Amino acid sequence: MNTIQRMSRARRPAKGFNLIELMIVVAIIGILSSVAVPAYTDYTQRARASAALTAVTPWLTAMNLCWQMEGALSACDFDTLVSFPVNPNFPKGIKGVEADENVLTVTLEAQGINGQDLVVTYTPRATTPGFLEWDLTCSDFSAAAKPSSRLTECSAGA
Repeated sequence: MNTIQRMSRARRPAKGFNLIELMIVVAIIGILSSVAVPAYTDYTQRARASAALTAVTPWLTAMNLCWQMEGALSACDFDTLVSFPVNPNFPKGIKGVEADENVLTVTLEAQGINGQDLVVTYTPRATTPGFLEWDLTCSDFSAAAKPSSRLTECSAGA
């Protein structure tokens, strides 16, 4: 092999990627996934919780109707108004339900910030123009949390 052939081989442009370029791409993917995975997990948990809370609506409607017919919350009691399903037959997303007079406590399958099951308590409040409003308290509520990372209906937990 002569000198000209050796020089032409040495000057050929490299094909493919070198190790540094591949490492940079892997690092960028790692950084993006470290942001995306927690955001996606938070989004799915909030969606599960919101879907489960809509399943509670018929029970709240029963209390609303009783209050409208009786005119006072003291005459309405969840235990006499609603027959709650037995444990394995709860609507999807609901793990448990407890009723104490007219206060409803629902344990959801969704996880809260602390990794525990999310517990939501509904407390009725009669307003002056004749409406019944529901105050929601969540077990993992944090006023410091971004509004996008918590259920917007909730207030400070018990």
